[in-house]
This record gives sequence, C-alpha cells and structure tokens, in this order.
Amino acid sequence: MIWVVGAATGDYAGNHGDPTPGATGDHTDFYYGGNGNGVLISSQARCIRKWGRKLPGPWVDRVRLKDVTDGLTSTVLAGELQVRPQQLNTMPYNGPIYNGDDLTAFARVGGPGVPLARAINDDPSPILGFGSWHPEQCNFVFGDGSVRGVSPSIDTQTLGALCNRADAMVLSAAE
Repeated sequence: MIWVVGAATGDYAGNHGDPTPGATGDHTDFYYGGNGNGVLISSQARCIRKWGRKLPGPWVDRVRLKDVTDGLTSTVLAGELQVRPQQLNTMPYNGPIYNGDDLTAFARVGGPGVPLARAINDDPSPILGFGSWHPEQCNFVFGDGSVRGVSPSIDTQTLGALCNRADAMVLSAAE
C-alpha cells in the first residue's frame, strides 16, 4: 500500500465509462488508461515529427460534447468514488485528484462486473468503481449539470448505460 503524501484527494471521480470489452481492452487497461467510453477519460498526446524533433501533437481519445451521443442528461460526468475507510489517501484507491499518471486517482468505471458499492466496507471490484458512504444513494453529476442520487442496488446494465457516452441507451438515473 502506498500512502499519498502532500496531495489533495477527493470524494469524487470522473466517469471513465463502462467495462465493455474493446472499450478498455483488457480489464487491466483501466489502470493504465485506454480508450474509455465515458466522459472524463484518460488521454494521450500524439507526438509529431517537425524540424527533426518530436513535438507534442493532437490529443488522442479526447471527448467533445458531440461525442456524447446518448445525451448529456443520460450520461454520468462524475460520481462518488468507493473508498473503504482504511484505504483513504492510499493508492490506487484514493490518490491525488490532479494526478495525470494514475487513472485510479481521478476516474472510475461502472457497469456489468463493476456495481455500485453498497456499504462503506464493500470490497472494491477488480476494476475500481463508484460508491458512497451514504446508505441509500450514490451521488452523480450528469453531463447536463444536474446532480442525482442513484440507488446502490441499480442494475449493472443500467449503470453501464449511464456510464457509456455512446451506447445508444438513452436512460435516466431513475430507470
């Protein structure tokens, strides 16, 4: 366990998407980035050769509003992250929120195989997911700016549809 020293940790994480095969590649890709299908995903700069040097070029995997084809009302932007009390301020569970190197510090996924945590001491899934210390709901910010509580017992298929920005499943958090 690595203790995080001198950095701000938070209670919320960006939505990296659902764990659909091909969206993140291997399930371990979540830890190292990948092609997330959420809204706040990891990204990488593409280097270009110019004047005999490698220079930063356009970003790969950036998400624009037009890429959220399910609609901003139906897509999670960020949510409460699942952190057990003994894992507070420890990587990979609760790291610096401005850490661009470690995806788990600032992002989570949700969907089949990655349900919402139902209690404070729930073991995290193999891929870190969303969860809350509130007994009846987990709070999410949606792309339209609304904040809604979602029941921890939400069906994982529905959760995955809310986390995926372009799966053609237009839902509300109440479904």
